[in-house]
Amino acid sequence: MPQSKRQIEERQMRKDRILDGALQVFKKNGIDGSTMDEIANASGFGKATLYYYFKSKEDVLTAILLDGWLKIWESLEPVIAAQKSPRRTFVNLLIKIAENAQKRPGLFEFLFNVPKVIKIENQPWKEYQERLYSVIRGLLEDGVKSGEFPNINPNHMFKALGGLFMGLVFMGDREEPVTDKDVEKLINVQKSIFENFKTLVLNNRKNKIDPDKVCNGEFWTGEQALELGLIDSNETLNTYLDNSYGKNYTVRPIESKKSFLKSLFASKGSSSDGMTGLLGTLYEEAYWSRYGR
Repeated sequence: MPQSKRQIEERQMRKDRILDGALQVFKKNGIDGSTMDEIANASGFGKATLYYYFKSKEDVLTAILLDGWLKIWESLEPVIAAQKSPRRTFVNLLIKIAENAQKRPGLFEFLFNVPKVIKIENQPWKEYQERLYSVIRGLLEDGVKSGEFPNINPNHMFKALGGLFMGLVFMGDREEPVTDKDVEKLINVQKSIFENFKTLVLNNRKNKIDPDKVCNGEFWTGEQALELGLIDSNETLNTYLDNSYGKNYTVRPIESKKSFLKSLFASKGSSSDGMTGLLGTLYEEAYWSRYGR
């Protein structure tokens, strides 16, 4: 017998309650540390109802990820279909993702982080995750070709901008909507980092490198950097100092820089102690200004 509209809605409501309760349990106890009993209690249902919908906590986890990623994809389809320029579409996509994330930050943080660590063979949500990531990479590639983005490897730009974006959305207590200006600032920060690195390298290693091979957004290990001419040697600090200065040098440890006011008012003793603290801080300021922070 076919279900009525009301029955379908009630069934979906119960499943949503289970997924919401499970999300809280997973976030509190971790996936391995969570049980079906805890999920049932958190959702307000008995175990019989829970097992009617899901046979295991892995099934519950899969349902959370599939439901979340499917809703993300469905919300972004109109933005993708609008067929604006690569940069405009990229900006609109990030704004829409941020809009969704700010409505349910706990869920979205879970969606973007949990898939990195779970080990479940059946991962149907990955279809939507990979489609989204492919679209974003494609926009970056097209944007590089059209000159809308800096000439950086799109895969590295994707990772860098993704990290900056996640920080913008999930770190701190941001409540105001993410705007065009915010996303453009992220893009410009990434471009500035790249351009500063490129300028620094070209100014100091111009005759030792091939800029097209080095300045592409890639991260280089010590051996790779040596091969590309970014560094002259790959050795420890002590070996470098010995080779450069023999044994005629002294290594002086420098503590991390302290706040001026914190150092000034750290002493609770007499005024002479305060003056000592002031003089010490001024000396420290002079030392850091000479040798760098």
